[in-house]
Amino acid sequence: MDFDIYVRTLTDKSGLEIGGPSSLFQDENILPIYPHIKSLDNCNFSAQTVWEGSLRKGYNFKYDESKSCGYSSKSWRRR
Repeated sequence: MDFDIYVRTLTDKSGLEIGGPSSLFQDENILPIYPHIKSLDNCNFSAQTVWEGSLRKGYNFKYDESKSCGYSSKSWRRR
């Protein structure tokens, strides 16, 4: 896999992850993009999930140990 294309595309960019954080994107994994991005916010399908329990809205989305927490929305609702 040409990982460099992902690094060039995502370095210093901000984004939104639905669900997560995803171990796939963490350092030392298959596609470690978290260390390269500038910031990442998050939203989930529900305010309560089986794997995370109750979710809080605010700057508490910890996707990478070397980055500040991103903003997490309790849930996304289609309007």
